[in-house]
Amino acid sequence: MNNKELIGSGIKKIRKHLGFKQKDFAKSLNISGGFLSEIECGKKNPGIEILNTLVDKYQINISYLFTGKGSYFIHPEKESTNETEENKYVPSDEMELLEEMEWYIEHIPVARFALLEFFKNYLYEKKGMIEEEVEKYLKKQKEK
Repeated sequence: MNNKELIGSGIKKIRKHLGFKQKDFAKSLNISGGFLSEIECGKKNPGIEILNTLVDKYQINISYLFTGKGSYFIHPEKESTNETEENKYVPSDEMELLEEMEWYIEHIPVARFALLEFFKNYLYEKKGMIEEEVEKYLKKQKEK
């Protein structure tokens, strides 16, 4: 793994740990989602301004980004998350897959078509089961 990949992978892990979607994290760093995607994929380096923002805003341990070792944060006891109501019940490995799927849907038309076709067929085949789950979810929301 080269330096760009190590730094990008570290930023991605930190973003996920904080509970941010890629576009929201990019916005918080004042960069585009596409640029953040290139950083996380190891195609681009973040640059000193982005690294400074990570340290100032999120207390990121820069040493972790360059070595992949140690805590994500300068003060590990302050580790917090930006967990939202939507993602707090989604395991992190599933969240990663959902974000990857979201990227394909946004950027690759044939993948978007294939995923949408699969989803439509699945909904049609499992309509009863899905409707039951929706009803349970809505009932839970009303109880809150």
